Amino acid sequence: MPARENIPMSRGEKHKFFKVFLQELSGRRMRIPPAFQRHMEGNNSGTVYLIGPSRNRWIVKLIEEDGHLYLSRGWTSFVMDHGIQHGHFLVFEYDGADTFNVTVFGPSDCEEMSSLRTKPSRGSKVKQEEPEQESGAHDQMLKEDEGSSSKAGDIVVTAIPTFYSMVDSFTD
Repeated sequence: MPARENIPMSRGEKHKFFKVFLQELSGRRMRIPPAFQRHMEGNNSGTVYLIGPSRNRWIVKLIEEDGHLYLSRGWTSFVMDHGIQHGHFLVFEYDGADTFNVTVFGPSDCEEMSSLRTKPSRGSKVKQEEPEQESGAHDQMLKEDEGSSSKAGDIVVTAIPTFYSMVDSFTD
């Protein structure tokens, strides 16, 4: 299959990648997939923002080392604040400038509902994002979750396939 050309992002277009969180590889810093780096041309160091499902922002340093891009200082705070553990599935959506929207899925293959309320620790909060029209589903889930106790009906089912058991089989 031929390699895709580096095509600039159109206004409003967002590129995504995922990572299965492995503590030994991504606990202190996380490498941006090499194939994704082409979408970040011109942004190979400096400050980027991670917006979690709660719409809060974490300030994270983006560094380049040996031709690879890494999320570094600030990454561990994001991981700890969201309770991200070995085998969690993370989806990153890049806005083409300096921001990644991050969705966290747990071992149940569903979005981690607790991450909808996560706030930055140690004063790294920049601001809470204003709700967008397309994010109404998150708002509705949060309202329903706040108004009821945890029960099976609160679980959000997604179309993300199961990776947790695959990760375990590779790390045994």
